[in-house]
Amino acid sequence: MAALAWLLIPLVAAVAASLWGSWVGRRRTKTPDAAGVAGYERFRAAMERSSAAGTAPDAAAGTGTGADVAAGADGAEARRGARRWRLRRDAELASAGASAHSSTDGPAREAG
Repeated sequence: MAALAWLLIPLVAAVAASLWGSWVGRRRTKTPDAAGVAGYERFRAAMERSSAAGTAPDAAAGTGTGADVAAGADGAEARRGARRWRLRRDAELASAGASAHSSTDGPAREAG
């Protein structure tokens, strides 16, 4: 009888692990993927409009960013202007990051 008890312990553990795995692996979201992606695209568009209207250097130059979109200008030109601004910003951030971390020992050596 003791041998049967020792055989039941791994069996019960396997069943418990299976139940736990199915519970953890379930799909929790009730929002369809298309609706989630559409919401994310609306969020990105709103963030681009707010940053383009407020801080983008191209907005003052009139190259197709925030003010042109509000005025009803061509949407493709507005997207190209926003893309140019993002590429310029990313290049500036990359060059600033490269110069800020010139030490090969990493940021821990730079601090102290």
